[in-house]
Amino acid sequence: MMLSRLLLAMHIFSFGADLSVAVCVVERTAEVDLRAGSIVTTRGRENSRFYDSRSITASDILLGSMSRPPTAAILYHALSDLYNTLS
Repeated sequence: MMLSRLLLAMHIFSFGADLSVAVCVVERTAEVDLRAGSIVTTRGRENSRFYDSRSITASDILLGSMSRPPTAAILYHALSDLYNTLS
């Protein structure tokens, strides 16, 4: 349910922060990590150009409703070759 709501949204915003602290007594080191939130947005114009479709949505792409874009043929061929080599 939540995923479908997010896919239908034009912009997804995530606000928040994360703080973690690690202290090691043996080596006498301390580490602090601070991360800020992120913003994810859909680039509709770029998606339309890449998939050659004016009516494409982010959910179409993420749910696999669209066929593979011709501009990514080289990528798909390379991935297929790699998969065949590994299997």
